[in-house]
Amino acid sequence: MKTEIHPDYHADTQVTCACGNTWTTGSTSASITVELCSNCHPFYTGEQRIVDTEGRVERLMRRFNLGSAEEAAKLAEETAERSAAAEAEAEAAEEAERESARAATQASMLAGEAPPTDDAPDEAESEDAKASEDEDSADGDSEEAKADAG
Repeated sequence: MKTEIHPDYHADTQVTCACGNTWTTGSTSASITVELCSNCHPFYTGEQRIVDTEGRVERLMRRFNLGSAEEAAKLAEETAERSAAAEAEAEAAEEAERESARAATQASMLAGEAPPTDDAPDEAESEDAKASEDEDSADGDSEEAKADAG
């Protein structure tokens, strides 16, 4: 390894983000300034926002006649709000369903019955069984006569 060709290493380099977050790391630079960090990046925060670097979003909007960046940001915000509202409604519906199932179980236990289960046969299955019994008795032979003949 050659001597005196390597840059100086600073063990206490201060990194500063545009959002104001700072931390210390090691680097060959004395200080570092970044635009995004883990505290403000949309991937880590869960926010949907447009990170505009050098007007790229406006240029894309003009190129495809999509409107302005403000309209796109407003649309993204409205979409996020609708998604959050839909998730809240789905969660409320699931909770209501669990609560009604819990109430039905408690009511049946208080009445001295077995709690309802999901293993009960469907009405369609019981109708199929009745239909096959009706077909067997339609040919006039009873089940005992068929057992004797067979």
